[in-house]
Order: sequence, then C-alpha cells, then structure tokens
Amino acid sequence: MRIAHFGDAYFPTVDGTVTFLDGLARNLKVHGHGSVLIVPGQRKRPSMRVEDDILRLGSLPFKFAPLGYRAVWEPSGWVSSRLRGLDFDVVHIHSPFAAAHLGLRLARNRGVPAVLTYHTLYPAYAGLYGPRWGTTMWERAITMRSRQVANRCDLVIANSGPMVPVLQSYGITSPIRMIPVGINHEVFAQARRTGAVRRRIGISDASKMILYVGRIGAEKSVDLLVPMLNHLRRRFDAELVPCGQGAQEDAIRVAAARLDLAGHVHLAGVIRDQRELAMFYGDADVFVFPSQTDTFGLVVPEAQAAGLPVVAVGGLGSTDTIHDGVSGLLASPEPRHLAMQVGRILSDSALADHLRAGARRHSLEYSTRLIAIRHVDAYTDLVTRRAKVGAN
Repeated sequence: MRIAHFGDAYFPTVDGTVTFLDGLARNLKVHGHGSVLIVPGQRKRPSMRVEDDILRLGSLPFKFAPLGYRAVWEPSGWVSSRLRGLDFDVVHIHSPFAAAHLGLRLARNRGVPAVLTYHTLYPAYAGLYGPRWGTTMWERAITMRSRQVANRCDLVIANSGPMVPVLQSYGITSPIRMIPVGINHEVFAQARRTGAVRRRIGISDASKMILYVGRIGAEKSVDLLVPMLNHLRRRFDAELVPCGQGAQEDAIRVAAARLDLAGHVHLAGVIRDQRELAMFYGDADVFVFPSQTDTFGLVVPEAQAAGLPVVAVGGLGSTDTIHDGVSGLLASPEPRHLAMQVGRILSDSALADHLRAGARRHSLEYSTRLIAIRHVDAYTDLVTRRAKVGAN
C-alpha cells in the first residue's frame, strides 16, 4: 500500500506528533508500504516536487499555536497537481485543521479511504493560544471543526483509551479505533548512565537529576516544575533539567530566581537527535511529566524504555501509559504531591528498581514497529471494505 500523510507540523519543529509521524512512515516502509508526507515547509514559497517522500507546502507563521508552528496556505488544487501520477490507497490526516482540508479533498478525488488520528486535545488550547476574547466560543469552534473533519473520515484513531469517550462527546460518529503512538524503542532501550550529560550541564554524580522533556508551554503545566523542585530540595540535592522550548521559558527562569533556585534549573533546549535524548534519559534519576492535556505523551514511554522511573500527573494519556505503582507513579497536579512521589523514588532504591523493571516491560508494547503493524491492519480493513462496496 501507499499512504499519503497530511500533517500541520514537521521538522524542524519537534513535538510528539512530528516524531511519531516520522517514525510511522519509516516503519511502514520496513513493512513494505510506502508513504508520502505532505507537510508545511519553513517558507511561503512551496517546494515544487516530492523529494525523499516529503512534499513541503508553502506556509506562514500561525499566531494561534505554540511557537514555531506554521499554517499551510496553498490551494488544494496545487497539492493535487504535485501529487499527480502518484497512486495512494489511503489518506491519513494528522490534524483537523489545514492539513485536513487538503487530505479530505485528495481522498475524495482519488476515491480512497481517509483516516484521522486525533493527536492533541485541541479545545484545551483555546484559552492559551486563541484570541483573548471569546475563549468559550473558540473552544466550541475547535470542537465543531474536529467533529466535522472526523465525521467525513472513514476511521478516527484515538491514541489512548480515555480519548475514545472524549471524541464521542464531540459528536463524532465515525468508527473510532484506539492505536497508541509508537516510539523508537531500540534507541531508548540502549540508554545507560554515562555522566556525559551531567558533565555538560554541570550536575555532579551525587546530585539527583529530575528530567522533563516536552514543550515549555502553559498547556504542559510546566509551572508546576520549579515549585516541585523547591519542595524536593528540602530533602534532596536535586537539580531540574527541562528539555524543550516554548513561551514559558522566561517564566521558569523568573520562578527559579524568585525561589533562589536559578543555579539548580538547567534549561537544556530542544534535543533533536534521539540518541542524544536517550543520553539525557540515561543520566537522569526520575522523569517528571506534569501535562494534563496530552492525549498520549510520547516522552513517557520513551523514558520507560530507557528504564527511567516516571512520575506523571494523572491526565488522559498518562493513565494509559502508566500502571500506577508498576510502571511509574501518578500524582495530582500539585507541586507538593509531585515532589512527594518523586521523593518516594529517590529515597527507596527498591521501589526505583521495581518501577524501572516495570517501565521497561510496559514500554515494549509501544515500539513503532508494532504500532506500524496495527496501522497496516487498520488501513487494510478500510481498503478491503471500500473494494467490497465498489464491487457491489
């Protein structure tokens, strides 16, 4: 099969959706299925041809989204003309916005099934990135857009179990199948403590390194991290290492300075190379994930594959990726409770070893190689069903 993937973000932007989309396309190829990624470029002028199975579309900065995200502006007819001569069996859409408009039109013109993976709890972002006026109206508009796109697709994929009833509450009536996001398990499973990251950042081997990986944005509840560290340092020589970028970087610096913790918070920036990211996981003592809006949280199984004990706020994705007390610990969205759960791991080596072992076992089911097979099964079902309808 050949799949046309439509996304509203791609490298050099780094987030869980981009990382998964890249990994899915690579692993579909391993299983003998081709992909073309139709994604925003980094300039207004579009690419004129498909190169390395990627078509870069003209785009403009989009103010109602996290820093670095761009909106495709090209008319869908231009996209179709650039894809002329390429056959597709399935269109897979990875966002209900600009990418969806282009993908749905291509699916309709080619007479092939369309799939939507709902990667993000978009309505929850309305008050953070939408217009300052009319947040409730903006939420309703996003929910309506999500419903309209999903109900024009042959299948909707939810990447965690708790997202299925959420999508149904939007009024989505298309079939919904749960397929989690996959990780590059082979890379992260090789993570080991080398001390290289600690030496680079300036953290001693004796200190406890608390790691966060993800966008430094309000939607990730990163405001909990510095107050959590403040509680931890009353008992432990703890250092906080947030990896990522976003609008809340300065807020983290200000919070750290206010609590006299500036020397103990090490903003490491975006780690684009997965092998380098595995080194961060390997050198850390605990991984903390405070987000309540992630539908999956790709970095949680990455940390688990690296054998790193995880403490996460019990949100939509975390309750699927963490079996509390077995493959990680869940916490309430409150700095003191986050610190308490992290402190349990730091003070109890037996618990830490138990969680490491459970995390490694649990992470195996999220290998992108296995997740790609589940996607192939879903695509095959749709193509077969479409063929039967056509035969009748």
